[in-house]
Amino acid sequence: MGGHRLLMLLCCWGFWWLTGVHCEVDINECDSNPCQNGATCEDFANSYRCVCPVPEPGHDPWGGRDCDVRLEGCKQHQCQHKAGCIPMLTDDEEHNYTCLCPPGWTGERCNTSTTFSFNSEGYIHMQLPVSKTRTKREAKDRNQGLHMHVRFRSTLPDMVLYHRGSTERFISLELVGGSLQARVKSGKVLQVIYPGPVNDGEWHQATVTMDETLVMVVKGPGCEEGCLVKNEVYNHLMFVQPSSFPQLYVGGVPQEYLAYMSSGGAFIGCMEDFQVDHKLLLPQDLIREENQGLEIGCSKKDWCEDDPCMQRGQCVDMWVRPSCQCHRPYYGGSCDKEYPSWTFSHENTTSYVSYNISETHGENFTISFLLRSLKHNGLLLQLRREGKPYLTLYLKEGTVAIYSPHTTLLSEAKLVTDGNNYLVAVQVQYGHVVFPKAGNHRALGNVSVEAGDVAYVGGLPAGMSLNAWGGNMKGCLQDIRLDHKHLTTEGLPEGVEVYQASTMENVLPGCQSDDTCK
Repeated sequence: MGGHRLLMLLCCWGFWWLTGVHCEVDINECDSNPCQNGATCEDFANSYRCVCPVPEPGHDPWGGRDCDVRLEGCKQHQCQHKAGCIPMLTDDEEHNYTCLCPPGWTGERCNTSTTFSFNSEGYIHMQLPVSKTRTKREAKDRNQGLHMHVRFRSTLPDMVLYHRGSTERFISLELVGGSLQARVKSGKVLQVIYPGPVNDGEWHQATVTMDETLVMVVKGPGCEEGCLVKNEVYNHLMFVQPSSFPQLYVGGVPQEYLAYMSSGGAFIGCMEDFQVDHKLLLPQDLIREENQGLEIGCSKKDWCEDDPCMQRGQCVDMWVRPSCQCHRPYYGGSCDKEYPSWTFSHENTTSYVSYNISETHGENFTISFLLRSLKHNGLLLQLRREGKPYLTLYLKEGTVAIYSPHTTLLSEAKLVTDGNNYLVAVQVQYGHVVFPKAGNHRALGNVSVEAGDVAYVGGLPAGMSLNAWGGNMKGCLQDIRLDHKHLTTEGLPEGVEVYQASTMENVLPGCQSDDTCK
């Protein structure tokens, strides 16, 4: 009996946090309520931990082993650029703090910028250092494959953000049509796409990792908590050790790489917090003489704010300049120019204009123009082959009608003869006609525009009957097009493809009204 008692005493003396006859009971250090100020106690073998409560608004948090010390390190902190501050106690029980940097800043006091921009075409090229072998802890905490992270903002839809590696083995991130596309190639190609769009001028964050699978996490407007896209193909064969991808191109690629990219455009916009395998690249480390186009910081003007398109078009912010998508009939850099209009049947004259079609447009084509008229009936445009009409657009009781010998009358129900300007557009697609404004799809029959055909606008030459089409058109036509070709009677700006009038009779320039006092 004495021997058993001696064994128990020796056991419990060597492991004083145990008790019981056979030292089988663990003493709960939390039973003595060591944690103060409402902290939660967690028991461990030979130890405990206090989880301090969330401080009340306006009060410093509790800290220390027993949550019995007010943490005052942030009272006079020097964190910059609206960084967060986390108070702490050192091992010597001295008050200190850590700065929690916002995006775009780093350093002990968050006073080092990570932001850089490209305002002209160019790119950064650098040779990445070969990483030392990671410790077991690093290998556990971090992905051992590829890891790329960047924040960016731009308004352009097609650009290369980065390309790491060669043409045979790489990881890349691009904007393609406003969507974000990540690709990895190492024997085979894996791809993920975040549909976006992410070219809205706001900051977006993209983290791409490749180990067993290709994963991209995107954060930004509409995705504040992070949206994950993943290629479900499991990586059995791809070799993705970071040391096999030593070359890095940021903001673009050399000419010989473009064939391997989906976008092909150089990046114009801002980047920050660029990380390669968890290591931050600072802009001051990237600036070298051969790295063209790189600027430190991010400066952005709202190019559309002052309406550079003069309310005649939609302004598109191209990051370094505005671009105007002009409404018809306007054109020019600021939509300050206008395609000419022409008056037909002025003062009851008989007028028309004809064009020789020299290009085959095939079975898919679009006829469009602006119309202004008060006459409810009349020929607008007719296509003929070998003297015979095969497609006619005309006004019938104030609506646009279409006729071909293979079909019955097709018309758009909207009234267009009230004296206002109307854009008329008719699409023909493999024997079906579409009125884009009405969204109508109707069978038209086999119609194809071929080289050698003739287009008549506004009327027909003497000797050709107009009775079926309500006579000559009376009013104004402007910006007449057959696909990309402009049907005109005068010269247009350089670069505009035209069909020049071959015959013209009684057609007046501009849009002129009859003299109502006659």
